[in-house]
Amino acid sequence: MGMEKRGLFKNIINILLDILMVLFGIILLISIYNNVQIHILGNKYSSFFGYSNFEVQTGSMEPTISAGDWIIVKQTKNVKLDDIITYEKEGEFITHRVLEAYRGTYITKGDANNSKDEAISQDQIVGTVVKILPGFGIIRRTLLNPVVLVALIITLYLLGYALKGNKKENKESFLQKFFDTKTVPNKKIKIKKKVVVQPVVEEKVATEVEEVKEEPIAEKIEEVEEVQEEVVEDIPENVVEEDEINEELASALEEPVDEEDLTKTMYFRMVNVSKEDLNSNSIEVPQQEVEETIEETKEVEEEKPENSEVADKIKLIQNRRKKYKNIIDKIIYIKNEELNEILEILNNNDRYKVNESSIKDEIQKDYVDGKYYNYCGNVNVEYNGKNMLTRIDAELKAKGDALIKKYKGNDSNYGDKVKKFVNYYLLINSLEEYFRKDEDTKAKRDAYSNKISKHIKDISDFELKNMITKLLKVQRVYASVVNHLINEQASTTFQLEFSKINGHKNLIGADLNHNIQFSKVYSDYIVKKTYNDGTVAEDKSIILVNLLLVEVLKDMYAGDFFKNYIIPIAGSIYSKSTKMERTFNILGDEYAKKNIIILLEYTDLVENKKVLKALKKDGFRFAVVFRYGDEIKDKDQKMLSICDYAFVDKKETNILNSLPEELKGNVINDDILKKLNVDGGK
Repeated sequence: MGMEKRGLFKNIINILLDILMVLFGIILLISIYNNVQIHILGNKYSSFFGYSNFEVQTGSMEPTISAGDWIIVKQTKNVKLDDIITYEKEGEFITHRVLEAYRGTYITKGDANNSKDEAISQDQIVGTVVKILPGFGIIRRTLLNPVVLVALIITLYLLGYALKGNKKENKESFLQKFFDTKTVPNKKIKIKKKVVVQPVVEEKVATEVEEVKEEPIAEKIEEVEEVQEEVVEDIPENVVEEDEINEELASALEEPVDEEDLTKTMYFRMVNVSKEDLNSNSIEVPQQEVEETIEETKEVEEEKPENSEVADKIKLIQNRRKKYKNIIDKIIYIKNEELNEILEILNNNDRYKVNESSIKDEIQKDYVDGKYYNYCGNVNVEYNGKNMLTRIDAELKAKGDALIKKYKGNDSNYGDKVKKFVNYYLLINSLEEYFRKDEDTKAKRDAYSNKISKHIKDISDFELKNMITKLLKVQRVYASVVNHLINEQASTTFQLEFSKINGHKNLIGADLNHNIQFSKVYSDYIVKKTYNDGTVAEDKSIILVNLLLVEVLKDMYAGDFFKNYIIPIAGSIYSKSTKMERTFNILGDEYAKKNIIILLEYTDLVENKKVLKALKKDGFRFAVVFRYGDEIKDKDQKMLSICDYAFVDKKETNILNSLPEELKGNVINDDILKKLNVDGGK
């Protein structure tokens, strides 16, 4: 018993040593990878599957993060208020909390600091802190030093080798001692002949294993050989007497089958089946029918129904761990997934080389910004959709030049890699336009063929056709996914109503109309009051925002970047933090912030100054409307500067004279309250 316990203990020690060697080996590889990226490739920080790590040097983030702590940073430019981010400033990396954000500009501050930092741009951000490892910096410098790690791995290997060597010696001595006895303790194997009949297949010769008393091993082997010879001599080929079969079958039916016995004897069974028996018992199937069945099976395997693939994609998108802020956030995520798949096809599914993943991400972000957010330089008033291709192409080339210019690393092929991905996205830009406009499959394939041939050299006709088929399939599936998700937002109960604003062709009023039947016992006044006041009005505002985002998304996909929507939101929302946060989180997309203007009544503006100032800093836009009898007080005049437009009746000269100078140029004489069905319109 003592030997068994010692053996078990050694096995456990060996397993633990192996685990430690693997663990330290992985850490060593990560450490080497980090050093290669920084010291050899010349990167400012390491990147490992979109994550990086830094050691904190100061206590500016106490007590959240202390000096000597290690932080894991997810590389992303999309940050929000209260995120702890790492950013680069004058060659140094700083980790502080985001306090303010406004149109790509961020203000940060260390938790332990008394003053805010200088504003930073989005380009300076490395990413957000996702994990804090307290005191890990000291461990990394000592125990996880590459030299120490190598020494530890060698020590563990030698220790494990010594233990395994002792185990081998003990095993050899035990076997030698065992065979010196020349006997097999307690058991002897005897093989007895038995015939078993099975349907449609010839007879099987089975054997049974019986336990007998101890006998010398030499005699046992001789007996086994004799019995085997006897079995072979006594069994004729493929012939068994009928009486013997009946007796054996009756005996088998009387005795229950022991599954354990069958398992024991499975290695001693012999089966003889003649060709005649196989032919006589087989089912004849016409050759033509067999071939047709095979062809049908191939078709099913090669072309999975598109609706099934769409359902699979939707399921994956719905099961994503990160929650979507709104429909725009979800659709843009889907668009990025589509672009990733298209790029894999164009890149022939080759693995990305060093720096290629980060190059791809930067160029793809620029492409999506230009294609769907209109971030390509200044807005062109002559823009009519036709010059979209050339604008984005120019932006992609400029982005590639900027990446090459700012690169300071040692990758001699960096410029070629950038040009390769710029070329891919120039091609994608054209293919997306062909897919959107051309309904004729043949014409579409011809256009794809011509464009791909110009951008990808040395591609065979077979590879080209195969590539086009894959590209169109991916585009069709994702287009169906987007249409399905947009259609999900449709409502038969509520519809949007749009109104033109006097003197502004790109300014559109948007309101929610309902298709709810009210009993005749309620007067029109009561119905209107219920629908436009209180909790009902607040919920109506949330529905309005959700439905309007679908329209905004359609504008983004169509490249119609110049529509600005003015919407009413219930004034009582601003005093209810939960409902207000929910409403403005839905509107949190950058394009939505730029193209949706929230209508404020003057009284709501002056009663919610602090909240509205914060929303303005976060990038939201406002318009103010004055009711009859409103007066602008001197202390409230400055608050009007957060608004982009003012709706004022020409007769209200006192209000017009009291407006800030920057707002006087954006005064609109229109009864917006009436157009948006807000109580109080003329």
